[in-house]
Amino acid sequence: MLSCRPHTKHLSKLKLVRSAAKRRCYSNKVRAFPFAISREQAIADLSFHTALLTGEKVFGSWVRRLLPGLSIGDALLPTRVLPVYLPTWIIDGEAKVTVWAKKQVSDDHFVKDTAQVQFGQSDMPGFVYTPLSNLSFVSPRLLEAPTVPWSEDLRKHDGEDVLCLPFSLSPFKLPDAARSLSMAESSIANVLRFEPSSLKETMLAGYPVLVPGYVAQYEIENVALMPGGSQGSETVSAFIEAGVPRGRAVVEVTSLISAFLDMLNLPVGNFFIRGEYAELARRFANVQSFIGNHTVLKHSSLIEAWINRAVVQGGAVERYRNHFFGTSDQAAARNVDWSDVRIRPFDLDERQANASWLKSGANLYLLQTMLQVYNSKRESAPPTADAASLVPSDSDVQWVKTQIATVEKEREETKPAWIHEYEIQQRLLSPHDGSAAQEARPAERDAVTDVDKPAQVDRLSEANLSADEGKQTEEGRSVAEDTPVEGKRPAEAERPAEDDRSGEGVKRADGGKPSEGDKP
Repeated sequence: MLSCRPHTKHLSKLKLVRSAAKRRCYSNKVRAFPFAISREQAIADLSFHTALLTGEKVFGSWVRRLLPGLSIGDALLPTRVLPVYLPTWIIDGEAKVTVWAKKQVSDDHFVKDTAQVQFGQSDMPGFVYTPLSNLSFVSPRLLEAPTVPWSEDLRKHDGEDVLCLPFSLSPFKLPDAARSLSMAESSIANVLRFEPSSLKETMLAGYPVLVPGYVAQYEIENVALMPGGSQGSETVSAFIEAGVPRGRAVVEVTSLISAFLDMLNLPVGNFFIRGEYAELARRFANVQSFIGNHTVLKHSSLIEAWINRAVVQGGAVERYRNHFFGTSDQAAARNVDWSDVRIRPFDLDERQANASWLKSGANLYLLQTMLQVYNSKRESAPPTADAASLVPSDSDVQWVKTQIATVEKEREETKPAWIHEYEIQQRLLSPHDGSAAQEARPAERDAVTDVDKPAQVDRLSEANLSADEGKQTEEGRSVAEDTPVEGKRPAEAERPAEDDRSGEGVKRADGGKPSEGDKP
């Protein structure tokens, strides 16, 4: 058993016990990203990042990483290494909601609007082990990697047992959680807020995947930074994602580095994140479109930033699990309903069908919004010759109506079968058909057994990673991150609006930290 040193601001622990973990069965809906790197490569990469961030045996670790076949120099080596699968949900969704919006801060007042929002390839953790469950390990590179159905062969990698964490939560209670927010909590920014009770999801698909990685620990020899300062060794925890070559590394900040940054009056975090897409480790939401009469491009990025902060602040993931699934891993995992038809396998055909249906939904809502704008202009236009030239003609209105009918027909014809099934279930679950629903609902669930908390890993407790740019973690701490990268994942192309009042399809855009505004 290993334990990390007490930190001045928190206690970060990682315990690796080599006792055999109990066997865990996953649903046949689960897909796994195979390990893309060997144990030796993971050690070389992790040792290099850890050495660079601790100042311990940097040259030897760099040479070993550059020339793995040569034993040149004294390299930093871990005392414990463990392969692990991190349960993760990739999410596609669509919802309608009443919003109060300003197009810019200088506008005099908020305008009430009904908007459609779509999320594509967003993600959330399927487990609770902080700080790893406060990070996103779904990168653009990982999304391009192939997946395989879960099988017993995946329990081992390079001849070593892989720790298989349970899915202890699912995304299907997120709409309930959003509807339970107060009006103050639903303020997204000083130009945008929504009415929680109005939120209605029209589509929600969750793809359960297993993201591979390695957890390691190092013994670092520290030298006193100042007279009278502590010296000796301390244990440093580190993690590297293994679904892609040269994945991102998460390394704990040592007390020496922490004291040094304190001396320079620089913000001190608990972890460093290194590697390509390091900045994206704090981003979970990917808004593909946000359409309404009074929505603008920047609203999309504000929604993303608001969701990203909500995931990591104040132990939100753990509170979500405790409230909707259970307060222990064992109880929570048993309450994940694998018979839910909205749980979809992360297969290419499945994802393309769902993405196509979402795209047609955005197109339809955009056309409906355009029709509303046209009708509003025709009703409010004064009966003058000059005004008539600015009003949409009858042919323009008829064209939009024809397009709406065409898209509605195509959308119904291409609706995925599982959405049909879910809609039927919801009709049967209505108050008038409650008894029939119980008979119609599938009674059999995919087996998920033996979901006790694994003995091999105790959580990296209360160590929360935070990005720069004003994002805050649990207890308000921040973390240094390397390699900022713009954007999260490829998003759909922006759709041109008919005029400045019509809705617009929005492509992915980064957003800063929203600020609070006056209530409407």
